[in-house]
Amino acid sequence: MTRAKPKTAAPDDLDREQRLQLITWIRSRPHLAKLGRNRKMIRLLVDECLSHHRAKGNEFHDWVATCRTWITREYKFKLEKQTAEKPQMQDKRGALPTPLQDVLEGMEKFEGE
Repeated sequence: MTRAKPKTAAPDDLDREQRLQLITWIRSRPHLAKLGRNRKMIRLLVDECLSHHRAKGNEFHDWVATCRTWITREYKFKLEKQTAEKPQMQDKRGALPTPLQDVLEGMEKFEGE
């Protein structure tokens, strides 16, 4: 029987192996594939996650899993917000834009700031 890893406080940053695990996971998710090419955005999301949990004093067993959850929820929240704010308009072909495309365009605008 293996013993569960102990809970630890949020680290200042993920180590190299943990970052590679996270990037590999992101790239394996079709809806997050574009994010996987943007290391600055990944760094920002990881920093937000770890800073939030440090401030709250939270402890977890697996900080890579915690960051995966943070990134997944961030994606869902942006998706919900942009879908609610943007009226459905057809493009020249008559196709409706996909919510994913809206999220990715939003991320590109954020990156340009």
